[in-house]
Amino acid sequence: MRIGLFLDSSLSTFGGAEKVYSAVVNYFKKKQVNFAFIKVYKTEEKIPPRDQWVEPYKENQVWFLENPWQNQKQLKNSPSESKVQHHINQKFLKELDIAIIVPYKLIIPIQSYLKQLGSNAKIVAWPQNSFSLYLISENRIKHITKQILKPLIKPLLCKKLFIGAKSTDLILSISSGISREIKKYAPNSNIITVYNPVLQSNYESITPIEKPSIPIFGYVGRIQDPVKNLRFMFKGLSLLNFKWKLKIIGTGPDEEMLKEYAKQLKIDDKLTG
Repeated sequence: MRIGLFLDSSLSTFGGAEKVYSAVVNYFKKKQVNFAFIKVYKTEEKIPPRDQWVEPYKENQVWFLENPWQNQKQLKNSPSESKVQHHINQKFLKELDIAIIVPYKLIIPIQSYLKQLGSNAKIVAWPQNSFSLYLISENRIKHITKQILKPLIKPLLCKKLFIGAKSTDLILSISSGISREIKKYAPNSNIITVYNPVLQSNYESITPIEKPSIPIFGYVGRIQDPVKNLRFMFKGLSLLNFKWKLKIIGTGPDEEMLKEYAKQLKIDDKLTG
C-alpha cells in the first residue's frame, strides 16, 4: 500500500501536529506501508537544509511538490539543494492508494493534480484546525471582516472552499467542534472524529503541583496567531480584575508580535516563559 501525506508546514518546526505525525508514521512502518511526506511549496519558499529538519521528517521519506494551484506545469528544480535532491516522484503519486491532505486549501488543488496524473487514490482530508480560523489566518477576508461582516462573509467562503471536502472519500476531524463545523457546510461528507493521541504513557502517575497563591494560567503550544487565537486569550486575560500570571511554553513565528501586543495591553509583566 502507498500512502502520501500532503502538507505545507515548515520542516523545521516541531509541535503537536508533528508529534501526531510521528505516531502515525510509526504505525505505518509496523504495517510495512510505503509512506512519504509530500511538502507542497511555493516557488519562492526557502526550504531549510535537511540537517535542520525535525522529526518525523528527518527520519522519513520527504518529497517536494511545487504548489499545484500556483503552477500546473511539470515540476521544476528550485535553487534549494534539498528540493533538487528530493523532488517528487510522479510515478509514486500516480500509484498512490491513499492521499491524506492536511491543509484545507490543498484539498481541491491536490484532487485536481492527482486526477491529471491518472491517480485513483482515495482522498482523505485531515484538517488540524478550524476551517473558519484558517480563513482568517490566511488573510482571505482581510480588513473587511469587522464583527458586523463576519457572519455574512465567512459562510460564503466556507461553502466555496468546502466543495473540496464534499468530494473527499473521508474527512478525519480532530475535535467534535470541527466535525460540527464541517457538517454545517458539507452535510453529506463522510466524517470520522479521531482525537489526537495522548503520547505520555504514564500521564496518570504525574504528581500534581501545589496550588499557587495567585491563579497561574498555562499555555503550551505553538506561538502562532491567529491559528492559536493567542491575541484573543491575551485580550480576555487583560480584562481580569485580580492578580494572575500566564506561563507560556512553546515557540513560534509570532513571539515578537505578541510581546508587543502584551505591552499594549499592559500585561507583559504578567507573562512568563
